[in-house]
Formats: sequence, C-alpha cells, structure tokens
Amino acid sequence: MSSRATTIALPIEPTVNRALLISSYTDGVLPNEKAHNFIRNSLLLKFTSDKLEELEDKIESSARLAPCCGPNARLLTDMEELDEEVQQLKDLTHQESSEIPDQIIEKNGDLVLRLIYIPTALYALRPDSSNTPGKQRQRARYDAKQRRKGLESFLIDLFDSEDDDITVNVVAVTLDLDDGSIKQASCSKEGSKVYFPKDGKEALSSWSPDMIYVEGGNTFWLQHCIEKGDWNEDLISACSGSNGAFYCGKSAGAIIAGNTVETATWKEMDDPRVVPGKEEYGDWKGVSGLGLTGGLNIFPHMAEKWSEVVSEQDLKNVVHLSDEEVCCVDGIENEATMLSPVEDNAIPS
Repeated sequence: MSSRATTIALPIEPTVNRALLISSYTDGVLPNEKAHNFIRNSLLLKFTSDKLEELEDKIESSARLAPCCGPNARLLTDMEELDEEVQQLKDLTHQESSEIPDQIIEKNGDLVLRLIYIPTALYALRPDSSNTPGKQRQRARYDAKQRRKGLESFLIDLFDSEDDDITVNVVAVTLDLDDGSIKQASCSKEGSKVYFPKDGKEALSSWSPDMIYVEGGNTFWLQHCIEKGDWNEDLISACSGSNGAFYCGKSAGAIIAGNTVETATWKEMDDPRVVPGKEEYGDWKGVSGLGLTGGLNIFPHMAEKWSEVVSEQDLKNVVHLSDEEVCCVDGIENEATMLSPVEDNAIPS
C-alpha cells in the first residue's frame, strides 16, 4: 500500500519537536512505509542532536581546561560533522527514503533508544463490564504488555542492518500515569548495562526519553490521570526543544496531544463515568489537552458514519483521522502532513 501526502501549515508554533498521531497502529503505521521513514528519521534526529549537545559540552570543558590552547581541534571537527548530520536529517521530509539515515547508523554504530510506553487509557475500568475490576485490570495489563512487545519489535526492525545485526538497543519502561509507577523495565540486548528510572517523574526528565508512546483507550480516564498527577508540564517538557522526545499518540493518546480533548465526546464511545465528578459528556466540553500539536485538535477513527456528527461541531482546526491515516507533526518546519493510503494501481506511472 502506498500513501498520499497532504501538508498544511500549523495555526501556531507547536510545542512538540516531532510527533506522530494515529488512530490505529495496525492499520495506520505497520503498512505505511512513509510513516516508517518519518519515525526513523525523527528518532535519528533525536540521537544525533543528543550527541551534538554532549560534544558541545566536551568542547566547552576542553576550552576551560586549556584556555591558552583553546578548544580541542579534533572535537571541533567531530562537532562540524555531527552538525552536518543533524542538518541533513532536518532537511529530509517525512516521507523520504534516503541513504543518509543508513550512513549515520553505520557511522555511529549501535544506538540506544529509551522508550516510555504509557498504557493508562487502556487501564480504565468499564462500569458496564460483567467482569470484576480485578479481571479487567489483569486483561488490560496483558493487552498492554503484548502491544508494547509488538512496538519494540517494530522499532528494532526499523533500524535493522543488512547483516541482520541489531543496531538499536530498545531500553523500555511502562509508565502508568494513574500512580506514576514504572513497570516492566527491559532492554532488547541482554547483558546491557543500562540505567532505569525509579518513577515517572524521573523517566520524563533526567532519563531523557527518545520516544514517548501513549496508548489508546478511554480518553477521559487518561486526561483525569494527567490532571490528578500533574503530568502536563512533565509531558510537555519531555517533548519540547531540539532534544525533545518523539511523541506518538494513538487514539486517546492522539486526542490529548491536541488543544482540547472535547473531540472524545463527539462519538460518545468513551465512557465518562470512569471519572468521578465528570460523569457527563458535557463536563468535558472545552477541557484542554497538552497543546503539543500547534493548534490542531484530533478526531480519531473517522469514518463515513461519523460525517453528520462531525458536521454539527463548531470546533476549528480539527484533523479527522481515519484508521488508515497518520498525521506527522513537524515542529521544525511548523507543519503537519497527513499520509493517506492509496491503492498502488491508482497511482499514475
């Protein structure tokens, strides 16, 4: 399956550096090669920007230690080369496949990818479920674990070299925003000496994550947990600046990245009764999201059956995202690009 790209200028400057907003990981990301390129290029940009910052610190330190000689010449040369790599990655568009990322991987060797997986929306208890709360939690945690495992495998394959050596060590933790706990700390390369954060606050700050993946589920529960634990600034800060983490939000995770979570009320699919004091859909009108996406609001799982519902809304700057589409937000270029599927035989030769 190929994809068609439609790019728009963002209403305001986005907070996030790079972000991918999706309705479905299976239908939107896995079959979409251009989405793969966007994720890969964005993560490599994060890696090289981090290395450039470390090198700048070393140069500053060398100049202080030897003020008469000036900065270390070799380090200056390395910085020029790294700076060029950063610029090359910035110049790549979201959908471009290029030899540049492969060259950067080959030059820098194995990469470490620090991943925070947030399944909080998936953990919401359904008031109408015939299962006990304990069984619901057990099922949700199992589903989250399987989904994270699939994501890790995808990321490893994304950076896989031609000789089948794993070139990325995915160091991952699961963060539940309900209580701030860190669970299932792991790395894809056995025996690696890696450091894991002790809690969510540390994970989003000094651990310096490369990617934050916010799972789908009940948007209202996710937003409630963010507000309850005062996670807004932690998430925004973790994704901001030239060294900000790559944000991927699926369904509920995409909605909360926008200006408002109000779009979650339109289909009346998520149950607001999971949040005490906000049991009605009207209670969520105008509630702010993280505002990562440059003024955009996200309506996931768009389909023909929702056209009339959508037409009745007066909210502006809404991205109507089908399960097969993805929205690539580029904070560097201040633009968002929709990648929509196109049958290969429909593309002119």
